[in-house]
Amino acid sequence: MPREQLHLCLMKRKTHLTMKTKMNSIKKIATTGMFLVSLSAFAQETPMTVETIINQPLCYGNGTGQIIVHPIGGNAPYTYYWSNNAPEDVNNISNLTPGLYTITVKDAWGQVVSLTYEITNPSPVIINGSIIPPSNKNASDGTVDVEVLNAVGSPSYNWTFANGTALASTQDLTQIGVGHYFLTVTDQNGCTAAKDFNVFAKKPKPVTGQTISFTGGSVVQLGSVYPNPAVQNINVRAEENLAGFAVYNEYGVKVYELNGKLRSKEEINVLLKHGVYTVYFTSENGEQSSERIVISE
Repeated sequence: MPREQLHLCLMKRKTHLTMKTKMNSIKKIATTGMFLVSLSAFAQETPMTVETIINQPLCYGNGTGQIIVHPIGGNAPYTYYWSNNAPEDVNNISNLTPGLYTITVKDAWGQVVSLTYEITNPSPVIINGSIIPPSNKNASDGTVDVEVLNAVGSPSYNWTFANGTALASTQDLTQIGVGHYFLTVTDQNGCTAAKDFNVFAKKPKPVTGQTISFTGGSVVQLGSVYPNPAVQNINVRAEENLAGFAVYNEYGVKVYELNGKLRSKEEINVLLKHGVYTVYFTSENGEQSSERIVISE
């Protein structure tokens, strides 16, 4: 059938004409002895476009992206094909992780539209913190100052002890002693970040002057440690009569102490774990010297 206008003249009165075709209008003209049916040209295919709604994930790494497409124009029904092996013939896919996704939409007339979309990750919530340690292992004057990046809105703060017991809901933690503290931050989108802070006491101030002068002008260190570096066991040797000595780890925590006199040339064996330590010697008259040691694995 040509795509020009078609005229049919039928000589029978009250003849019924039924036609199934792609027409956009049917014009009837009736007379006493005949009627004229005028069929306009085949309807032109309406161009099809695709409207898209993209819901990006709210939180970093949680895979909650969504793509929804709505065809406009063309002729229903529509068929949908997704590049990520999603079920066929659906106009939306959910639970998407970051990546590229292609949708191909086809209408009943064979028109095809293919579009590619990108699901991206938002920036993660980040916790930065600085520790002001307590003045000594028994003090409670330490502080953790916290800065939070990329949080949406005003985040909430949840501080707990290592055993999970609630501690505080403030951004910064103050008036704390030596210990292990955990912080969880949640922003208004429900995105979270967690960080733990291990708080140690301040390191003891280095003893000024590593040697002590004795009568006659000789310079002698109060004590010595060998071997250095060592593996687990060290020998602490008194070079002069000592009132005692103490061993501190690199965080300023005392790990061993001898509160008793140690005669000159007397030695004590001490067992230590892997790390860096400082041994502080105290003479009978209160003078001090120190020696740094390394314990290898």
